[in-house]
Formats: sequence, C-alpha cells, structure tokens
Amino acid sequence: MADILIKNGLILTMNRSRRVIKGSISIEGGEIKEVGNPEDERADTVIDAEGKIVMPGLICAYSHPCKILLRAAPLKIEPPADFTQVLQRVWWPLDEEVSDEDTYVSTLASSLEFIKTGVTFFAGLQSSQGSIGKSLDHVASAVEKAGLRALIGFRASERNTRAEGARGMKENVRFLENRRKKSLGESKVGGIVGLDFSFAASNELLKHGRRVANRLMYLFLYLLLRERLIFTTIWKSMGNELLRGLEI
Repeated sequence: MADILIKNGLILTMNRSRRVIKGSISIEGGEIKEVGNPEDERADTVIDAEGKIVMPGLICAYSHPCKILLRAAPLKIEPPADFTQVLQRVWWPLDEEVSDEDTYVSTLASSLEFIKTGVTFFAGLQSSQGSIGKSLDHVASAVEKAGLRALIGFRASERNTRAEGARGMKENVRFLENRRKKSLGESKVGGIVGLDFSFAASNELLKHGRRVANRLMYLFLYLLLRERLIFTTIWKSMGNELLRGLEI
C-alpha cells in the first residue's frame, strides 16, 4: 500500500516522449513508484486531483532568497539612474544589515513562495556582508525546514575590501567541505562556489574561486550572464576591466 496516492489528475510526465496522461501517481517512502494506473490504489493519504494538473516541480536557476526582505519596502533614497546605483543604494546597503536571523527568516519566506509557485529546487547565492561566517548554515536550515532541494553558495565580494572577499570565499569553502561529509539522504541542500560581479571581484578572487571549484568538484557560479544587460553602464565606468576579468 502506498503512502500517498494522487488520483484523477492530468499528469504532465515531462519524460522523453512528453506524455500527458489522465491517471494516478503512487508515492512510497518519499519516492514516486508508479505513474499511470497503479494496480493497488490504496494509500494512507489519497489526494483527488480531478480538474487539476500534476507535474514535476519547477527549477529556479538563480535567486537571492534574502532579497525578499526588500519587498514592498518604503525606500527613502534618491531614485537610481542605472543598475550600478541600484546596487549602491538598494542591494548593497541591505547586505550590510542582514543578520543570521534575517537570513533564516528570509530564506524560509522565499522557500514558501517557491512552494506556492511550484518550484521545488533552486540555486541561490547568499549575500550578507555584515554576517558572513556560517551564514550558509542558516540558509540550509531554512531550505531543509521547507522540504526543498537547493544548491547554495556565498556571494564572495570585494565591493568594500579584499579581506571581505576572502571571508566570503572562506565561507564557501567551509560550507562545501561540510556538505561533502553528508550523504544525499542526510541533506537535500548542496553547495556551489559563489562570486560577485566582475567589477566587485578581482582577478585573483576569480581564480581562487575557480581553483576551489575544481578542487572540491563543485559548480562555480559567477555573475556573468546578467552582465550582458549592464555591459554599457559598466563599460563606461570600468573601460576594458570587464573583459580582462573574464581571462581566468
């Protein structure tokens, strides 16, 4: 007998043939055992999904869970004129004030919103320059409490000082080494090596991040793709420094 049976739903299998079927899903021990028309439709919990769509959870490829703290915030600042000023006047000041408790609560709030919108896995970077040490543990605790899966890292940044970037990378290494000791059954939260935009991270820090990722065999998440959107602004102020930053 199954633990959970979801019946009468329109199932988007998302398998190679992209089958869409009307049927049931049998779940045992937290794993999907059968999709379609299970022979045994007895279960401890039965969910009638008549008139509803049942599909695999969505994936959020990039996020900053703690930024939910700014939602609907009454910002008393001079309106930013470009992305750089958004960072300087909005995002970075928040990063300086985020505490460990803020980190846990904001990640939990973001996780609940992910669940509400069908997201069951996300990749995200923590950015709390005012409380770097062990901040990823608080992120992981909130994600695990919500029952999601995630890959998380600390956004190592030299926006203020080189020493701050080193502390951010040290937090990445600490968390990654700790995660390597855990099996998938122990935790559904893994780690990634995180770095800030190239204009807030020196070539030395970028190379260090790549070495850490290679040594520990983890993903290296560097904020590059979004730089295409702000390339004009950064190019005006940084010259060809952005291009040099890619030569790692």
